[in-house]
Amino acid sequence: VGGQSTGTATVDIEARRLELDTSSRFEGRNLGDFDARLAEVRDLVIAADVAGVLQDGRLDARRLRIALIPEGGREILRVEVLQPVSLGLDSWEVVPETWGEPALRIEMDRYPLRWTRGFDPAVVVEDGAVSAALDVVPINPRHTVLATHEPIRANDLRFSAGDSGVRPPPVDITIVPRIGLDAGTLEATIERFEMTVQTGLRVEFSGGVTTSRERWPVLAAEGVLDLRVPALQRTVASLDVVHGGARFELDLSRMMLLLDRALLDVFDGGGRSLMSVAFDNENPLAIAIPAMMANWEGSDTQELRVRFEGLPIGWVGPYVPELDFAGGALYGELAVVTGGGRGVTLEPVEPFQVRGLEPLYRGIALTTDATVSLEPRLRLDNASARFVLDNVQVRTPSGGRLDGQVVLEAPRDGRKRIATELRFEGHFPGITGRIGRLGALSWHQRADIDVPHRRVEVAEIGLALTDVAGTQFLILEELRPFI
Repeated sequence: VGGQSTGTATVDIEARRLELDTSSRFEGRNLGDFDARLAEVRDLVIAADVAGVLQDGRLDARRLRIALIPEGGREILRVEVLQPVSLGLDSWEVVPETWGEPALRIEMDRYPLRWTRGFDPAVVVEDGAVSAALDVVPINPRHTVLATHEPIRANDLRFSAGDSGVRPPPVDITIVPRIGLDAGTLEATIERFEMTVQTGLRVEFSGGVTTSRERWPVLAAEGVLDLRVPALQRTVASLDVVHGGARFELDLSRMMLLLDRALLDVFDGGGRSLMSVAFDNENPLAIAIPAMMANWEGSDTQELRVRFEGLPIGWVGPYVPELDFAGGALYGELAVVTGGGRGVTLEPVEPFQVRGLEPLYRGIALTTDATVSLEPRLRLDNASARFVLDNVQVRTPSGGRLDGQVVLEAPRDGRKRIATELRFEGHFPGITGRIGRLGALSWHQRADIDVPHRRVEVAEIGLALTDVAGTQFLILEELRPFI
């Protein structure tokens, strides 16, 4: 560490007062040898231009400009006073000569966040860069405004793996805020918050945000959310955006979203709501971000309702052998029946309906005017998600019927596999009558769905066919598992 300084310094030892009028330049190399927390900084120049008085923990500055300059010569951080001010070095209190006018400007130009790793025991943010330009405008002794000249941008943020052991993908964040400080409490109106992840996840928010010295780095927020979730779009192509209001907290130290209340709609590309979610918790639902993994056993759900208002069912086709759906939309409502730290179970308010069903068997239309009812049940906990379609009933005007059950269970182990079990029994005389004196068909299947590769690995399958008198004459079973 070395440096040089020009100017004057006057020391009053008795009054513990230091008067400065200097321009200084300090250079540091291999700073990790000086302080282990600075291991990431390496070479750094600090340029300081100061004119003022330092006494009793306050700097009364007539002139102040400090810049950090790493190897390469670009100023990555600049702090400059815009009028004479008194700065509290411990409290960061800013008392200007003229209230209501900008007193301090803080600018960051791709400031490397890896430099903060040594000062953060949790090492939440491992890398990334922040760019911002803020003016500190003290309005009165209790209220200060932070005025932004341009959006605050944090690019290529890389977070630690944390307890999950899975390193999240890089994140880009853009914020357009209006920020106020009232006696240590930060209140911000967010005109635009946008977070994008390399996986395609996109989160936008506008509304109010508050925090305080005591609660930092926890932010409380309430406003409007917009989400584009690629996993939803990959499953149901017609889903476009999730939109609605929410109240939540964001814990930056743990990268955790604590969802208290939400009313969200899922829209298709034409702007029509296909499903809605109403959510209210006594204890917030903790969701790890950006992985979006929820702790269903840690919340106390008071209300959770999921309403389907025409959700297409065509996405089921790839996972049901030989069967496709040219049409069909789901209508109904699920409501929470259990919660309180044991996970969440949702059951139907009344049997669901599928309207406009057009099933195809190997491209052949089975029917176009069937009535369908079913009872979906959903169980969510920290180990798995279990989805059951009970009492599936399909009826056609020609006397055709189908009854059965579907069970889907997905462990939360990161493998993206879904265990399935299907059982159906049906009779469609309008079709079998064209072939001969055939009766009912029964079908059961146990398989795993490999979601990333969009394939079904069948472990067990059985088909049985009867004649019109009910005598079973054909049985087909697997000899070994197949794909």
